[in-house]
Amino acid sequence: MLFIALIFVVLNIITIYFFDLTIFRLVRLLSSITALLYFHFYISYKNKIIYSIFIMLVCSDVSMIFYEHYLGLMTYAMWSIAIYLTLSISALRKIQWRRVTILDYLVFILVFLFNVYILHFTLSDISDLFQSKLAYYLIKLSGLTGLVSCLFSAFLNATRLSFRTAYFMYALFGLIFSDFVAMLAFYYKIEPKLFYLIDRAAYLFSLFFLVRHAYMAYLQKEAVKAAALLKKSYQDSISF
Repeated sequence: MLFIALIFVVLNIITIYFFDLTIFRLVRLLSSITALLYFHFYISYKNKIIYSIFIMLVCSDVSMIFYEHYLGLMTYAMWSIAIYLTLSISALRKIQWRRVTILDYLVFILVFLFNVYILHFTLSDISDLFQSKLAYYLIKLSGLTGLVSCLFSAFLNATRLSFRTAYFMYALFGLIFSDFVAMLAFYYKIEPKLFYLIDRAAYLFSLFFLVRHAYMAYLQKEAVKAAALLKKSYQDSISF
């Protein structure tokens, strides 16, 4: 997977500097499809939530190709909201709230509120660039749901500290950071190539750790199955 990721890093750098934005977005779509295929064929763990996330990422990337058109922007925002909501619910169900400390609440919520303020300030500054109020509010809602999912993933990692929860958190942070930087590059047009490079690096980072999260979940499931099989074999030997 690391080798594939490095190939896409090089490919994305080339498209940023030598091709237009449409080709750049097509390469992102190709990256998402590759991650989905890798998950499907090489990781024998068909978790419905992770599977749906990869499929929705592919759908959102298709919408992104037509982002300049009203329908493309709207569908991209809706797919983003669906992705972040799914990830939020997945994390929320597994948080052990009794293990969350006062310091965790204080730090995570302060960081969350600061990022909400940054999101509100940034979107308010470019609100006139959106084609409608609905598009503006959908983009804002996608950003807010992304921040909520990051907050829940931080709580999850704090209460169930493991490589698996850390990878889940890294994937979410990568996704929301990628979306934010891409928005800056598209609307502010300040050093767009540099910002698009950061955007794509964050997105590939997110895909890599989402796949790693899925792989760790697969290993955990196999370990449980192996332990159950060993226990059954031991009981059978005792009975004999």
